[in-house]
Amino acid sequence: MSVTGMLLWLAHGISISDIALIAANSISATLAGTILICKLIYK
Repeated sequence: MSVTGMLLWLAHGISISDIALIAANSISATLAGTILICKLIYK
């Protein structure tokens, strides 16, 4: 759920061309996505 939210905020940041919003959500979505993938792989 949090990864989806971060990706939506990233899309919003891209649509309004806000560099700070894009950078923050890119980093957050990458880290949260990595944790999600690891959690799914190593059940």
